[in-house]
Amino acid sequence: MLDSIYDRYTIFMKIFNLIKSVLNNDSQCLVPLKKKDLYSINNKIILKKRIGEKSVFGTIFLSSIKPLKYKFITKVQVHDSIGKNELNVLNYVRSYALKTKNFHLPLYIINFNCNSYDIFDKRLPPNITGKYFYSYDSTIAELANGNMNEYIESVFKSGKNISEKIITAIKQCIIAFMTIHHLGIFHNDAHLGNFLFFKVKKNKGYYKYNYNNISFYLNNTGAIFVIWDFGKSRQIESSDNIIKDYSYKFFYSIERIIRKMSFKYNIPIEQKLRNFILLATSDYNMYLNNDTIIKKIFLDENINSGKLLGTVDLF
Repeated sequence: MLDSIYDRYTIFMKIFNLIKSVLNNDSQCLVPLKKKDLYSINNKIILKKRIGEKSVFGTIFLSSIKPLKYKFITKVQVHDSIGKNELNVLNYVRSYALKTKNFHLPLYIINFNCNSYDIFDKRLPPNITGKYFYSYDSTIAELANGNMNEYIESVFKSGKNISEKIITAIKQCIIAFMTIHHLGIFHNDAHLGNFLFFKVKKNKGYYKYNYNNISFYLNNTGAIFVIWDFGKSRQIESSDNIIKDYSYKFFYSIERIIRKMSFKYNIPIEQKLRNFILLATSDYNMYLNNDTIIKKIFLDENINSGKLLGTVDLF
């Protein structure tokens, strides 16, 4: 659990600086260890355990490097067009995140590229074996506590402050979504599993967002949400006609959460959010309209008493 949202940047720098200090550019491939499904990189980084959902695109490992106590992830995937695209986007997004301290963006740490290996070595992760690319990436990034789907289930199970926690989570995901659109990126795969959360101490307070000379606020509910997984993303072009399936996928996922809250748990939902989601699932132009999104769901937010815990200057 983070004491502050800004701890993410401190942890990032500690991991990044240590890895850079011991980096051996001649040793970028996975080295299988005696125990099955365990690997090392550079003789320093240990991939300890597979985590996350199974995927043909990438295998995620819980990883560490001594003497740091902080854990991180390593995503292993073939160096194909999807992998190359994701690395380019992660580099671009990280630069913006570090510059602006927009805490709804992911912090990619470093990448190792292995360009010579036995593609039939059964000790290696299955998603990089038997494929004729002869190159794969081990991409290191910060470790989150889970994804949006897992967060929602935990909130429903807890039965505490369900409405405020989930509505705040939805709004944070929408802010992350708007930010990458501002950066000219169309995510192309924005389902709830691709929004990660970090637990933050539930200090009484709020976050401030500045946008075009106006401000709005969100209360601290103990979690910060970040958009992730840019393998399918592409650049937004001025002539782009947004693909309906992908815009619909994101907003319809949110609509299903709202319906579950309303009908299964009888939890009240603020009307402006409900109205916006219903409109967004039928008006696909709203998918990229940040001005409209902020006007319809973020202005006039009420905040509890407490202190300012963080500020983001949007776009």
